[in-house]
Formats: sequence, structure tokens, C-alpha cells
Amino acid sequence: YFHPKEVYISDGVLNRGVITGAGKSLTNLDDDLDYRSNRAAFDNTGLEFVYPYGSTVSSAKPAVPILSSGKIAYPMNRPLAVVCDVRTAFNRPNAGKIVVIGSVMLFDDKWIDKEENSKIMDFIFKYLKPVEGNEEPSITLNSLDAEEPEVSDIRYLPNTATVAENLKGCLQEVNDIPTDWTTLFEDNPFQLDTSLIPEAVSLYERLGVKKAPLSVISPSFEMPLPSLLPAVFAPTIREPPPPLPPEFRALPQSPHRHLRMIDFWIYGLHRFDFDSVMGRFGDCYRRHLHGAL
Repeated sequence: YFHPKEVYISDGVLNRGVITGAGKSLTNLDDDLDYRSNRAAFDNTGLEFVYPYGSTVSSAKPAVPILSSGKIAYPMNRPLAVVCDVRTAFNRPNAGKIVVIGSVMLFDDKWIDKEENSKIMDFIFKYLKPVEGNEEPSITLNSLDAEEPEVSDIRYLPNTATVAENLKGCLQEVNDIPTDWTTLFEDNPFQLDTSLIPEAVSLYERLGVKKAPLSVISPSFEMPLPSLLPAVFAPTIREPPPPLPPEFRALPQSPHRHLRMIDFWIYGLHRFDFDSVMGRFGDCYRRHLHGAL
């Protein structure tokens, strides 16, 4: 069973009455009185079962744990199934019995045939069978195992994710404090003297270096980019645009009247014949004299 929630338990029987009530016999020491009366002689084995997707339960007297997680599963030796006979525990003749199991899938169709889960089911049904009158019950638990079940106390686990996010101080172990506390002061690393000068001077001879003042070494800088070179071909300059034809020149943009007359004269020579231009030029000149242009 590879899933951590599917637990195989081979030493989880807390009461020898479960083994006999499930239809199995004890060891070859069944007839030995010491085995039936000595608690240490019972090692909680004899009935193997699979406990899938369950949890542990907490019990208190008069309840009696009958199954535990054993010594292999975690948490160890914690109750998994608890029974209580209300009739004898509280002296109620008309009361019944209670069985509490921490796994609802223990008797599921998928797990009923695994290991000896079916024998545990047979024991529970026989234990819960009502008894009429003074009839003796068919299932009886071992009184010694019921008084001293081998179970451990509950232990709460911390929230590891939350604890890991909180900073905690670390206490380091130290040696015992001596009687003379003045010996705890260490002043050697902070002394200032000339004790190391002879050793430093002797390094010239050991390294084969001439004892002389250090000279200035001119640094050499490496250029990360190549030097700039002049271009081989002259830059190509864009030619200016050609002037506009005379017929596209705007006459109203001339600032003075004389310039507008000259523009009109050039414009007329390109568009009309000479006689027409001279006639119109004469009309313009007369208007210019009278200030009407």
C-alpha cells in the first residue's frame, strides 16, 4: 500500500477478545494460564488489517480501545476503534453497546476483502448483537487488556508552514565561565606594535625582489571601440529644387506696386502676344498714375 493514508497494521490489536471474537485462535499458548493472565505476554499481533483514510480517536473510561495504530504507523499506539458496553458500565439493563471507528472506509467494498478487515467486521457485528434477558454475551473482552491498553497520549503537531515563516532566536552553547573573569578579555587581535616589520623586510630576500622604492607604472588603457577614420567618399548633398515657372508665381504677393507691374509684364509676355501686352500695360500704367492699381 503505497499511499500514506492506506495504512497496513499488523500489531494493532489491543484486546485478545477481538482475536477470539473474530473467529481466530490465539497462539499455541492458548491454554497457558500465564499467557491469558500476563499482559506482557501479548504483543498485539494476531489480526492484520488495513486502515484506509482514517484518523485516530480519543477515549476515556469506561470506553475500551480495541484497535490501535501499532508501532509502525504514525502516530504510534493511538486508538483507532473504541467500544463501550453502556449496560454494564452505567448499570442500565435496557441500554446497548457503542462502537466508534475512525475510518468510514474500513468496511467499504474496496477494502472489506483486504487482509483481515472482514474478520474485524464479524467481531463488531457479534459484539453489537443484543442480548435478551440474562443471556450471556457471545463476545467478551479480556479484562486485563481492557484495564491497561497499550496506547499513547495524544501529541499535537505544530503548523510547520506557519512556524517556518516566523523568525526565532538561536541560543548557542558556551563553555563554563571561569572563576577569574578577567581572562575572558582577548586583546591580542587589537594590538599595535612593530613586531611584524622584520618579517615583512625579510620577504624581499625570500621572493627575490630588489629592495627599492616603487616606481610609477604608466597604465595602458584598452580601447573598447576602434578609432574613427575619415569617410572615403564625400557626403552626397541633396540638390535644391528648381525655381517655379513664371506662370505659377503669385502676383498678389509682391510688396510694392512697381514690382507687381514688372511681374505682370513678365507674366503677359509668356501668355499673350506683344500688342495685347503693351495695350494692357498702358492701361495699368494709367491706372497707376491715378492710384487705382
